[in-house]
Amino acid sequence: MKNLFLILILSLTFLLPATKSFTQAYVEGDIPIEFAVYNPCCEEDVLISGNMHIVVNNNVEHITVDDLTGVGIDSGNEYTGLGVAVQNNIHYNNPVEGGLTFKVNMVNDDGCSFRMKLTLHITVNANGVTTVNVEHAHIQCK
Repeated sequence: MKNLFLILILSLTFLLPATKSFTQAYVEGDIPIEFAVYNPCCEEDVLISGNMHIVVNNNVEHITVDDLTGVGIDSGNEYTGLGVAVQNNIHYNNPVEGGLTFKVNMVNDDGCSFRMKLTLHITVNANGVTTVNVEHAHIQCK
């Protein structure tokens, strides 16, 4: 059985403006995302891409994941993400580290639709470089 977690290409990194630290008033940026998941519904790997938009205002992060599309690596089946995943995260104790969970439905016309639940870990270092790693992925057939 193939790995249900990820054929991980997702290790997102982007640089927040150097003139602002994470704890200052306001920074924002877009991260193109691309990663692969194993779809047990049709027994294939699906390459997913889209956009993650992050806004940080003091200790509050607002993250939106949208424009998700996917393609079956072997079959060429096309998938579309339904809706927009939005997450707000408030950092009370540690303003440079946090976790987020997103649920996204990926649908197609070939009966291979699935739901992803991704748990992400976000870290911002002293230079303002933000790294996003997938800690856990759960895939469910729809």
